[in-house]
Parts: sequence; structure tokens; C-alpha cells
Amino acid sequence: MKYPIIVEKMRKHFSIISKKVYIRDLIKDNLEKVIVLDDISFNIGPGEIVGVMGKNGAGKSTLLRVLGGVYRSDKGKVLINGEKTAIFELGNFLNVYQTGREYCYEYFYLTKIGMKSKDCDQIVEDIYNFTGLSKYFDKPIQTYSSGMKAKLLFAVATALPTDVILIDEALVVGDEYFQGKAWKRLCNMLSEGSSGVIVSHDWVSLLKLSERTIILEKGKIAFDGNTRTAINYYLGREIVVSNEIFIKNKERLQSEGTIWNKTEEFSYHFEIEVKHIPERGKLCLGLTIERFITGAGLDPVCTCVSTFTLKGTGTYGVNMTIPDLNIEAGDYWIGLIVMIPPEKGSMVSPKVYDIMSWVDGNAIRLKVPGKNKEHILMKRKLEWKVKII
Repeated sequence: MKYPIIVEKMRKHFSIISKKVYIRDLIKDNLEKVIVLDDISFNIGPGEIVGVMGKNGAGKSTLLRVLGGVYRSDKGKVLINGEKTAIFELGNFLNVYQTGREYCYEYFYLTKIGMKSKDCDQIVEDIYNFTGLSKYFDKPIQTYSSGMKAKLLFAVATALPTDVILIDEALVVGDEYFQGKAWKRLCNMLSEGSSGVIVSHDWVSLLKLSERTIILEKGKIAFDGNTRTAINYYLGREIVVSNEIFIKNKERLQSEGTIWNKTEEFSYHFEIEVKHIPERGKLCLGLTIERFITGAGLDPVCTCVSTFTLKGTGTYGVNMTIPDLNIEAGDYWIGLIVMIPPEKGSMVSPKVYDIMSWVDGNAIRLKVPGKNKEHILMKRKLEWKVKII
């Protein structure tokens, strides 16, 4: 397989130039150096969007600029196979006296040499419609707000298909309406085979867009793997677990997963261990079924919640049955939760004793055999009546 992005043992440093520096130090490169990235290695496959997270100063933006060719690495190998588009800093323009329309034409004339004028006209018109800048599209960029500049830059950079896309914090540009459009465009690029890297502090967006995330700490890769596990690592979040009431054999449930044949009634069995009776003597059990789609996020299928009264301590077998599930073939996730029943009208979140979920990285894989080329979630014949009054 030919990887669109290949990074092997890459290193990048910056030299510190103080106010008092001698020419001989510049010539001999005797300046103090700060290593920003060290021993960075990863590959990104076709159609794969990888998130990058890390605290300020971790080297995220520097990594993106090395990939984009703005900086040269000191050591190692950095290869980009294919055409790339990069958005490093939203809102920066070389000539703020240009209008938005003039900027678009100059961008495509310089980067797409040989493009026909009529094709460029159509692309610029599409950008005009996408940004929603209206009359400001033909006004100087210096009159734009920071949000308007960000909209224009994002729209131009993503106007044409590309093999590799590099984006720094682009998912938080503009108002909520524009964010929705930007989000949809990124998802479309992903579905059409674009690969790339997105640096963002918005881990909710990364959960939706990327299955894999890299965590940088002090210029090194501290974690590279599943996004939900990466976010727990980044937030320093531990999976909820109690030694009073807990789901038994979680590791086995997770490793084995389960297969469900659609011709049968859906049923899932697990056990909970109760070593302490809660104050009201009741427990609430929940089971969820969800599907993760890259570019769309978690797609919920159903949530089943049930409350029962405990008869004492010990092991309780739980058999959760859904008579009419009717989901299509594909890969899904089962989540389980054990908690105190919520009180009506209470604003306080109920105590959770144990949980297995996709976000926590320990959900149970559910496979439904069969073919589903349309990637339909649920196929069900609907019946309805309309009465005109």
C-alpha cells in the first residue's frame, strides 16, 4: 500500500537568537537550540484522517508545518505522496487590500496553472455561495472580521478535491451555521478518499471525524491509536469502576464481542457483582447499541434502561432482550451502564458504579452478518395516515 503521508524518525529544532549574537556563531551554528519535535514516526493510509492533540507547546503546529513544507525537518524522512492543501492559520492574508473575489482568482491562477477561465469562474462562484459573505465578497479583506477571513480561507483551501489535507484548528471557524457546512465539506472530502492531519483541541469533533489520534507531549509521540482511547489519555480520565457494584469479566466481554443473526431475537447476557446494597436498594441497568461511521460519528440505534430491586449481595445474571431490533448488517458497539436510578426532577447526576462505552474505549463489539452496500442503519416499513382538517 502506498501511504499518502510517511514520517520516519523526524526531528525539528529551532535556534534561539538573542539580542547579542555574533556573526561567527551564526556561521558556525553555535546558537542555543530548542528541540520541538523528536523521533516522530507514523504513516497515514489512503482515506485516513488522523487527529493530533496536545497541550500548548507540544509541537502540534510545528508538525503540521513540517508536513506542509513550511519548515524543513533536521533529521528523518517526511514524504507527501499526492497533491496537498494546507490551512495553517485562519485569517492571515498577504494582501488585505484585495477583495475576497480578487484573492480567489489570484490563488487559483497561481496554484492551478493552466486552469481555464470558465472553470475558475465557476469555482469562485461556488466559494462566494459557500462563504455567505454576500456584498463583502467584493470588498477589501481589511474590512473583514476575523470570522469572515476564516470563512474565506477555509472555502478557498477546500474548494477542490485534494489527496492530502492539513488543517490547524479549522473545525472551530465561523458561526455555528458555517461550522456545519465546513464539517459537511470535510466529511465529503474524507468519503472521496482524501487523507490528512487535523490539529485540534476540539476532541468532540475528532471523535466524529477520525478513528485514530496522535497525542504529542514535549515534542514526542505519547500515544498513537484509537481516538476514544486517546481522548481519555489526553483528559487524564479514568474509566468509572467501583469495587462495590461492577460488571463482571469486562475484559472477556470486550475481547469476545458478540455476533447476532437477524433471524433470531436479540439477546445479550452479562453479570454484575453486588457487594454493597445502595440506600434505596435499587439499581438501574442500561444497554445501548451504536454504530461508529468515520466522518459522521456515533449513530445511535437504541437505548434500553431498566430498574430493579436488589434482593441482597452476590452475583446477578442479566439477560437483556430486544424482540424487534431490526438493524441492518454491519459492525456495531454495545455499551453497558450500572448506576443508581435517577430521581424525578433532580438536577444531580446519579452515581455510576460501572460503565462500558465506546467513548471510554471498552465497548463490546457487535457484528451483524450479511451485506449492506448502502450502509443503511435500519430498514423498516413505515405506515402512516394523513387527515386533512
